Amino acid sequence: MSRRTWCLVVAGLTLAALAACGGTEGVSVPVDAGAASLPAGETLRVELGNANPTVGDSWHLIGPPDPAVLVDTGQVPGDDCDSPGCQTTADWTFTAAAPGTTAVVFRYCYRSAPPACGPMPDRGPEVPLTLTVTVR
Repeated sequence: MSRRTWCLVVAGLTLAALAACGGTEGVSVPVDAGAASLPAGETLRVELGNANPTVGDSWHLIGPPDPAVLVDTGQVPGDDCDSPGCQTTADWTFTAAAPGTTAVVFRYCYRSAPPACGPMPDRGPEVPLTLTVTVR
């Protein structure tokens, strides 16, 4: 067997094993979904929606999850948006560590920061949003 063929076989087996264990998939939910469920080892992507950081839109994780269940891997900014009025999307990602249930709480702020977040009219929720996550 050639080295190239051997490498392709090993790569294929690795991808098959990851797929069987849930390692190549991920779960995406909107920030206002209320609940999400995923297997241990998977990535959870919380879709924060449209935002315009150049004018003061921001999302904050104000209630972090239980790290024994869900590990915060950080905010994922959308495409570069460096001109005023440029709209982008942003997501927050987590890794499901072990079976259990935990909550994460997000807060939208406009030209402000927690704990005194102010909403912008017709953009973002005025109250914190809780997402209950079950890792199985």
